[in-house]
Amino acid sequence: MVENAKTIWADGPSGNPSEPSKPEIRAWGTWLENLTTALGMAVTSAFIRGTKAQLDSVSGASTGDVGIVVADDNEDLRGIYVYNGIAWQKKLDLPADAAQAAQEIAEGARNLALDYRNQARDARDAASNYRDQAAGYVNDIASEKQVPIYGTVAGMASISVPAGILTIQALGRNTMLDTEVTTWKRVASEPDVADAAKFRSSDRFLPNGTTNSANGGWWAFQSLRPRVDMFTGQWTAQSLLDYLRAKMAAGDHVTIACYGDSTTDGIYTTGWTANPVDGSGNAVGNIDHAATAPNAWPAVAQSILRDMYGNNVTFWNAGYVGQKVVSGWAYDNYRKAVISNSAYGIPAATIIDFGLNDVAAAGSQLADFVSEFRRLILLVMAYGTIPIITTCDPIYLNASNTRDHKEVTRQINQAKRAIAAEFRIPLMDKEAAMKHWLQGNRDGYRWAQLQTDGLHFSDVGHRFKGCYFAKEFFGDTVTIQQGRGRKLMTWDSASNYLGDPTAQAAFGNNLHQGANMFWNSAAPKATAMMSFWVWNEDSDMGLVYRGIDGEGYASDLPGSPPYVRVYDILANTGVNKIPAAVGFTSNPSGYHKSDLPYRWGAIPYGLSRISYFSGDGDALYFGNFEFQRMERGVKTRNALKNSGPLRRTFASTPSHAYELVPEMVDGSNIFGAFTTDTVEILADVSMPVGAGFIVAHSNTWGAAGSKVVTMLVRISTTAWRLYAATIAADGTMTLGSTLGTSSTLSVTTDDQKVRLVVSRSGNNQVVNVFEGWGGSSANVLTITTARTAYAMHFAGACGGVYWSNILAAGGGTALVRELSISQ
Repeated sequence: MVENAKTIWADGPSGNPSEPSKPEIRAWGTWLENLTTALGMAVTSAFIRGTKAQLDSVSGASTGDVGIVVADDNEDLRGIYVYNGIAWQKKLDLPADAAQAAQEIAEGARNLALDYRNQARDARDAASNYRDQAAGYVNDIASEKQVPIYGTVAGMASISVPAGILTIQALGRNTMLDTEVTTWKRVASEPDVADAAKFRSSDRFLPNGTTNSANGGWWAFQSLRPRVDMFTGQWTAQSLLDYLRAKMAAGDHVTIACYGDSTTDGIYTTGWTANPVDGSGNAVGNIDHAATAPNAWPAVAQSILRDMYGNNVTFWNAGYVGQKVVSGWAYDNYRKAVISNSAYGIPAATIIDFGLNDVAAAGSQLADFVSEFRRLILLVMAYGTIPIITTCDPIYLNASNTRDHKEVTRQINQAKRAIAAEFRIPLMDKEAAMKHWLQGNRDGYRWAQLQTDGLHFSDVGHRFKGCYFAKEFFGDTVTIQQGRGRKLMTWDSASNYLGDPTAQAAFGNNLHQGANMFWNSAAPKATAMMSFWVWNEDSDMGLVYRGIDGEGYASDLPGSPPYVRVYDILANTGVNKIPAAVGFTSNPSGYHKSDLPYRWGAIPYGLSRISYFSGDGDALYFGNFEFQRMERGVKTRNALKNSGPLRRTFASTPSHAYELVPEMVDGSNIFGAFTTDTVEILADVSMPVGAGFIVAHSNTWGAAGSKVVTMLVRISTTAWRLYAATIAADGTMTLGSTLGTSSTLSVTTDDQKVRLVVSRSGNNQVVNVFEGWGGSSANVLTITTARTAYAMHFAGACGGVYWSNILAAGGGTALVRELSISQ
């Protein structure tokens, strides 16, 4: 250090006592100037840190701010610094004695601060207990993550969060648990985000622990965690979707914002007017667009979901023609289009449907798309809203200077899938669903006719999209996948059956569920006793209704019998069919038929509502449903497809012997007529006298394990007879009533061909039996049975052989070479 002033200006030698040493004066002056400058800068400095590394870690510095490093182990780094907007630049060395003093003061202050901090922590812990009791806030520290948990975001303005706590969680927004659990991070200044994505606590701490009255105390939204997963610490895409479904099913008013481009807005749909924008192309956000886009998919989805749940699920259409993500439009306009829209507000979920306008005219905008899309996701989540990503509509437009459908599928949609996985949020693959429908349906819908410009769908396309989104939000949708049938029991929650579960006919041997619903009296009139929603992805999938006897109707009331209804939501049309046996008297004990497989035929692709409606009778039975593949346009089925020709040689006992072809799981050997159907059975048989073939068989509900059979038997060389028979649970067959006997046959050899036709005419069953298969073959037997008498099967499984040792003692052989069913 230089000499002090007293020494330098001491009296000089006697010869020149007023002349001090000029080199010493210059050194002293330079030292004084540096010290003065250093002290002046210290007074105005914004940041004083012990080490250079600590100064470099400061956040929130502005250009021109002064910083001082006072105690770095490297003395060369001690000094005065000025921030140039990028980094700290050293301007002056810190005088050594000042540095030493500052270091000593800093160390003393640090020790004192440690003491005060420990005292403060004790005081804070004690105070927090009283605060929780008084204010109702939760401030328990999570033992694993050390993240304090507070009550509500709204209440944080009065809370001072201790320095050093950088992350907190809130259990609600305005009241406890009124929305999802949210996580917040302390930041160095007020974030440039929506008001709902930030708040300020009463303290003024910065992330580095210092106090700043201008910038301290700000918190920014980080992530969302649904209450349904509050104790798991994380969510999944499935749990978020299940949570929304649960809220809908609970009757909560769930709002879904549909935020996208023209394919959401509804351009080219009937009654459409564009969602309004201002002169700069920004959302005006002052209308409920459902009124001006009544046939766009958000309105369709809302209507269907209200039918499904029976409550006020609401979809908001926030689609805007021509808009995109890459430009920042989607981010910049979300608040105006949805949150601050006077007709909308903060939704429970937002479906994001941008992307078709983000295809680059040249090259790729993928990186910018991903960056902006992530920013949009965070903004949506900032409002406690669950974001749901959907893939773009399929397009066939392929113009390199406008839109390229390959870029959509290979870049935009792939990026959406990746972002959904990154944020663990739902992705609804609308593109795949629509492609499968457009390329696989047999209902007459053709891609080029539904999307005339290769880009936009009109009413039918939007209606399909509405069906798709509705089924995604309905928890009990019965989904039928390609090539995979299934059963639906009455008791399944998806069936929404009506009835007292104790009022069952416990048939015991019922093929599928062991019992059927019934009313002996006071049955609900003209009511959907079962009603369920089906999403079908197989254009050859068919419906089978499993009926029972005459459905409980002792008489067929004209115009008011029970019926099965398939309502095609896409086509907005329904078809009712009445099981042919409805109204026929209950058959004698042991002959009550159950599990009768009434074949509806192929059901529409997409969404349908299937119901069983009661008539206006007092008594009612009803069964259940299943789905089997039924190739469209194919009326004739090979009933021996799975078993092959059936040949059996019978012994001399017992009196009645048989072998049945069981009902096949693919439905190849079943038939079931509705009132408008005709069933035709062709058989090529070898029937010596005493032999026969099984026309139909089914379970019964008269005795557990028993069956009822209709069979055609050759009783002489020139006659056939149609019999009813029962098979007990132990396999014993008992021949029952004669249904009819043929006239004289022209063919007397054992090899014979039979054509049997069953239909309903008015309130009668009509059975015609022909000798031979040709159109001119002889009708050798006609049976017309009124509904008050015993009728043969309108529905059942076909196939089997029979032998009567009463008619032909000693045993013999019966053979069915071919057996086919047309319906």
